Amino acid sequence: MNMKNFAIALVAGFGLTLAAPGNAAALPPKPGVAVAYRVLVTNERAGTLSVIDGATRKVVATVPLGKRPRGLKASPDGKLLFVALSGSPIAGPGVDESKLPPADKGADGIGIVDLTSLKLVKVLRGVSDPEQLAVSRDGKRLYVASEDTGQGFVLDAGDGGDRRNYRVDFSRIQQRLGFRAAYRLADGVASLHRLIAAGLLSDPDSTLYR
Repeated sequence: MNMKNFAIALVAGFGLTLAAPGNAAALPPKPGVAVAYRVLVTNERAGTLSVIDGATRKVVATVPLGKRPRGLKASPDGKLLFVALSGSPIAGPGVDESKLPPADKGADGIGIVDLTSLKLVKVLRGVSDPEQLAVSRDGKRLYVASEDTGQGFVLDAGDGGDRRNYRVDFSRIQQRLGFRAAYRLADGVASLHRLIAAGLLSDPDSTLYR
């Protein structure tokens, strides 16, 4: 299947993002011309990715991913899909974590799906309980939010090398200042991605941000 003919809609958590491969995102479709697209949805309990035809709204493929797939982002060229995978047990707010089964840390990682073959081709390790992620404009870096550690990681999208991590302990903020943080680390990673996409943060590796 030729990926140049498809736009990709990603559904994860709280929103839907429509993105087209390459530079097509910057060009509006011609009036009266239908644009074929696929909707990609992670299934947290099933551990799979559902591929839905945008026109027929039918599931056309199911891709096994691993445990608890959640946040997902496509590479700028539309060839790869990066998915946050977590071995931590599913638990809602207020759950007594001492009664949960132990986390399978070996299942944590960022899965990489080839969007042409629709196969999981690699899993990048090194981030505990990843929840959400963003991809740099050039596709070389991943910005990953770790839910259980409260840290943000910058990974090499090719080999998963950890370039930098940002330590944020919201429990200490809450304890010392007496308030509950209104935003999660994942929100901060998403804001960082928007700044890069808008060209307002041209060099994330600058020593200014260390």
